[in-house]
Amino acid sequence: MTHHARYFMKATLLFGVLLPAHRTLEAQTLSDRIAAAPAGSLQFNYAARAGACGDGRTWFSTGSGSWYGSSGSSQFINANMNESGSRVDCQSGPVRVTLVRMDREVVDVAVQVGPLSPDSRAHDLGSVSGADASAYLLQLVARSDGKPSRAALLPAMLADGAQPTNALLSIARDRDRPRETRRSAISWLAREENSGAVGDALLAIARDADEQQIVRGAAISAVARVDATRAISPLVQLAQNEADPWAAQQAIEALGRMSEPQARNAIRVLIARAELSDGIRAAAVTASMQNFATAADAELLRARFASMTGEKSRAAAVSALASMGGRTNAAWLLGVASNSSLSTAQRRQAITMSDRAGVPVRDLAQLYDKLEARELREALLTVLASGGTETGTTKLLEIASRDTDVQIRRRAISLLSRREEPRVQQALQAMVTK
Repeated sequence: MTHHARYFMKATLLFGVLLPAHRTLEAQTLSDRIAAAPAGSLQFNYAARAGACGDGRTWFSTGSGSWYGSSGSSQFINANMNESGSRVDCQSGPVRVTLVRMDREVVDVAVQVGPLSPDSRAHDLGSVSGADASAYLLQLVARSDGKPSRAALLPAMLADGAQPTNALLSIARDRDRPRETRRSAISWLAREENSGAVGDALLAIARDADEQQIVRGAAISAVARVDATRAISPLVQLAQNEADPWAAQQAIEALGRMSEPQARNAIRVLIARAELSDGIRAAAVTASMQNFATAADAELLRARFASMTGEKSRAAAVSALASMGGRTNAAWLLGVASNSSLSTAQRRQAITMSDRAGVPVRDLAQLYDKLEARELREALLTVLASGGTETGTTKLLEIASRDTDVQIRRRAISLLSRREEPRVQQALQAMVTK
């Protein structure tokens, strides 16, 4: 046998020995490799989803406007500055996961994104596929308890090529999982591009009156983000269910965060329904004025205020219109404060919020002389004092020196005593020596 023939035979035998081992390693899942690894902490890395970036050590971004990191660096993240004031970049790069283990049991999961800086104290499994990493981490979420279960979800969602929908739905439905873990799974489902089937599954959770409220609330909120147009009708059904007032109010809040015209119209219809409970109607009033309020919404509240017989819905209308402000709303608010047919509580709220709405101080000064109840006058004194205007100060000085109600005069003097203007101090001194 020639030298070349003997060399070729040895190489063939060696390749035959190594090839099965290589194929065995390829066939192993990440779970298998972790189970076969030595005791102690482990680390592995995988490709990150689009948009995920970090510094590889202390902070990272998921690419959706969410930042994670140590308290020492997080304050500098949004400005892309480090603690010394130098500019730093959020670098795209692999995700590195470190499994902190006591013997072979995972007790914590740490994650970094960006340039690799391996931990020499952990056994390194090297690079793995994003799909395999995500599958293993989601199994850890589903089967572990305590911190490992909570900590494994975020790195699972950072993997490129992951297909987590079915696993997330399973976690969301699993009542044996901690409620915060289930809430997080639902939140991630809302961020992914999912089908109507996911929306239906979330609606089933939202409608389940035996489900924990934090989980139901997350499902209601997520439904609108998964498929907004398809979600409007079932959300309206939930909103009208007076037998489940908590879920009704959650559904109304979800509708209020939606910009779709159908959602806006649905809220207006709820406001107009006088037969609805006071709490549900109040929630609709608040939702109507939160994110996408228009002049038409404000006009509807002013027009429907008289038909709102409940304290909650009326209080919500006063608060909403005061927050919107503007000349028309300010004039309406002044009318509420002046209306003796309304309850003292409603009128007091209108007075208290008049400054926020932009009611002119001269109108408030004139209003004082029309008020009879001490409680309302005291509320107006506070508003006049808080504005710090010359007109308001003049009115307070007049009340402090001339009002026939001694308690009111004392209150006005108390408010004025905090002022440092010379004319105020001189007037107060004159009252003392009189």
